[in-house]
Amino acid sequence: MESNKSGWRRVGLHLVRVAIFVGIVLLIRLHHLELIRGSVLQAPIISDVADMFPDGNALSEQSFDQWVVFAEGNRRIGRVFSTYPDSKLITGFSGPTNVLVGIDVNDKIAGIRILESEDTDEHVEQVLEHEQFMCAFDGVAIDDVSNINIDAVAGATLTSTAIAESIIFRLSGERKSLKFEPIDFETLRRIWPNANAMSAPSRTPSLSQVFDSEEKSLGYFLRTSPAGDSLIGYGGPTDSLVVLNSDKVVQKIMIVKSFDNEPYVGYVRDDPIFSKTLNGTVLQDLANLDLADSRFDGVSGATMTSQSIFEAIQLSAIKLNEQRINKLSWDDLKIKSRDIGTVCVVLLALLIGFTRLRGNKHLRLIFQLVVIGYLGLINGDMLSQALIYGWSKTNIPWTTAAGLVFLSLSAMLVPMLSKRNIYCSHICPHGALQEIIKRRSRWRIPLKSATRKWLKFVPALLLVWCFVVAFLNLPFSLVGIEPFNAWIFRVAG
Repeated sequence: MESNKSGWRRVGLHLVRVAIFVGIVLLIRLHHLELIRGSVLQAPIISDVADMFPDGNALSEQSFDQWVVFAEGNRRIGRVFSTYPDSKLITGFSGPTNVLVGIDVNDKIAGIRILESEDTDEHVEQVLEHEQFMCAFDGVAIDDVSNINIDAVAGATLTSTAIAESIIFRLSGERKSLKFEPIDFETLRRIWPNANAMSAPSRTPSLSQVFDSEEKSLGYFLRTSPAGDSLIGYGGPTDSLVVLNSDKVVQKIMIVKSFDNEPYVGYVRDDPIFSKTLNGTVLQDLANLDLADSRFDGVSGATMTSQSIFEAIQLSAIKLNEQRINKLSWDDLKIKSRDIGTVCVVLLALLIGFTRLRGNKHLRLIFQLVVIGYLGLINGDMLSQALIYGWSKTNIPWTTAAGLVFLSLSAMLVPMLSKRNIYCSHICPHGALQEIIKRRSRWRIPLKSATRKWLKFVPALLLVWCFVVAFLNLPFSLVGIEPFNAWIFRVAG
């Protein structure tokens, strides 16, 4: 009877551990989304809608991020909503602007009003005084808003275009760039002289494929606009292209146009290293760039400009993943030879770990060498805190890194279901190397019992630090407290 209670107690404790882990991952994800979403909406008052609805005398309580406008006799004459929090990331000259938009009973725009702005006062004032701009949306149907052409206010270009983008984004869900012109073939032929056509799938408009006259693929480019339009360097946003080959591997970074200050943009363009910083990186990995890494310290003399471009590239890649994740299908799954190899190694590890084969010392040694050579030095497929944190914030790359996803799921699910830590004991290259060295080496460093006692706290303290970095969104590279990047010898230096 006592043994049954003890068994149930262990099962319960195990389930609590699993729940805590899942809860932490969900909290990181939700916290990251909350940072993006922004703050709580501020309710408008009836005087805010007087110009849009002169007969209005009352507003309803907030419902689905909007307020209904009533006239005398409790007659509904329209509704209003603000562009916050959706437009929190759409920055003008120095900050976003919250716009109140009125919609009449025919689903046409009745007018707009600026509620609050974190942009420069002088620029906002110029927009407010520009009657043509403030009335440009009047009478436009909701369904047509994404097709409207708005002229920017001279002297307040960034502020006015950001306001227009905010309204379009709030009404249509489409992030349309009004700051930068579409990419033309003159620009593309500076990269691919034979460029003759390009296509941008509707679900991933920031990623385009380029073709020659014979419809042969020349490569791809990821554009930082409009996703990165809100990221200001020293004095404005920059539109850049990440040039990729047909395998979606980065070849270079190219600046197209910038509202940032000269000569800072020129310093970045002329820097021989900047354009090659991401060379060799696959498209999927751009969303998980570690911007705290020394590679992204920036160009000397133009630090803010160059760092904002890296941030824009990462944000564009994140947005690209979000665009694709809602429509991913099995057709998107790209199985590569390295994925097949990783899956085979994991399956062999499970076979050895759950059978009598684990007692075969010679087989174990051979398998450890395979793990060290293939998973460690060739593929670099290892589970890490930085990996879990990155996937928790963005998305799991199951279509482009199927082998690594399978390895990670095995590392997490097998202990939950069997209470055996197969990853640490059989799959991890770092653990395999440690075990071989421990068995073969006679060299030992004697440690006092008190030192060993304190060292036991190090893993827990590092784990706590990972939580702090995740929840406070600190600019700290978690890769720096783990040794796993050293296995990727191509970039370890």
